[in-house]
Amino acid sequence: PVDCEGCPAPCCKQFNIPLTPRESKCMPMDPVALANGAAYLAKEENHTCDYHQNGKCSIWDIRPIVCREYSCIGDERITDGKYCVKQGV
Repeated sequence: PVDCEGCPAPCCKQFNIPLTPRESKCMPMDPVALANGAAYLAKEENHTCDYHQNGKCSIWDIRPIVCREYSCIGDERITDGKYCVKQGV
């Protein structure tokens, strides 16, 4: 797994984070439902996930499956030399 501590959270800013139907009912804050009926985590005006607070994920223990499975390693949308320096990517 990737050590996300100290990361500027580009994945939390650049990507919409889809939720499973169960996750959409369990999140502490209301998700955003888009026109296609899919639920996503809400984002702030600066496009950061509402749960990214004080430099880290405030719902780490109950974060969505897509967040649990995602790794920035090898993802060229993220590893353009600006991020994931700690991992040597």
